[in-house]
Amino acid sequence: MKLITGLLRPSAGEIRHRGEDLTRLRVAQIAQRIGLVLQNPDYQLFNVTALEEVRFGLRNLGLPADEVERRARRSLAAVGLEAAADHFPFRLSFGDRRRLAVAAVLAMEPEILILDEPTTAQDYRGRYLLADLAEALRAQGRTVIMISHDMELVAHYATRVVVLWEGRVLTQGRPHEVFAQEELLERTKLRPPQIAPVVRALAEAGVPAEAVSLERLLAALEPAAGRGARGAAREAAGFVREAEGA
Repeated sequence: MKLITGLLRPSAGEIRHRGEDLTRLRVAQIAQRIGLVLQNPDYQLFNVTALEEVRFGLRNLGLPADEVERRARRSLAAVGLEAAADHFPFRLSFGDRRRLAVAAVLAMEPEILILDEPTTAQDYRGRYLLADLAEALRAQGRTVIMISHDMELVAHYATRVVVLWEGRVLTQGRPHEVFAQEELLERTKLRPPQIAPVVRALAEAGVPAEAVSLERLLAALEPAAGRGARGAAREAAGFVREAEGA
């Protein structure tokens, strides 16, 4: 993460973005392409109001004042903090400070957005607000990298998963491919989503392996193996009850 954003320099090798070696660029140049939101927002916030916090990076880009204002207010609205524009950042809750840090980076419109543990200190609404925002950016063609131990979040949003352990890549692939490797995941203390074994149990009913989130499973049950949603749902419910009684 720190290597990608230029905060640390690699001792060997290159880090390339669009064919260009990022190690040859200044941190300020990299920041225009790659945005980083740290797990602890207090390391990123320092201005007197939430609005000024978002304006700061935009001014450093040399944007016109009206563009700075437009982007800053739009970014605050995107994370649900428009009403807190004039608030002192450190009077906000920790979860709101996290969202403010996201707004400050989002306003700069980076091609790559890195979110470090985005669900930390978020309530249910805040958790999915940030993740939905990240998904919308991906739909626009931007790259979003989420560093997370929340496997439910990973199952719902990720298209590719990379599992790291002690600085090395243990495995990578689509979420359902990675979740099937339970013995390997055990080494990293990661647990697949609770719904993963249910999906595997319903494979013969026609439920696709990719349905490792609740939303995808419900969408898959309707046409499951031509038996309709009810039969597959009863099978899933029976499996869950057996798992609970084990």
